Amino acid sequence: MARESFNDVLAFVHVVREGSFTHAAALLGVSPTTGLPGQQVTLNGSNFVSGATAKIGTAGAPTTVQSGTSATMVVPAAMAAGTYSVTFTNPDGQSSTLSNAFTVATQQ
Repeated sequence: MARESFNDVLAFVHVVREGSFTHAAALLGVSPTTGLPGQQVTLNGSNFVSGATAKIGTAGAPTTVQSGTSATMVVPAAMAAGTYSVTFTNPDGQSSTLSNAFTVATQQ
């Protein structure tokens, strides 16, 4: 067993023994998938926890968790047009990313 794999196993055993095991957030969908800066977007998934954050690409987006399966974020005002991955991160650092999940459109 490789040393880093062994360390991962030890970390897992410690987490289970301490009772601090939590399920990672799972980001399953974004709606709508295209929008403008300043627009609210709904995130759907599982294991969402209050205090979580979201990013579009590398830009932080104001985020509100509605429930364990739903959250909203606001597309940052300074976002350039393009297609971006969306990442949802719970306060414990566990995250989930959907690649090429949201397209920031240009205003007409």
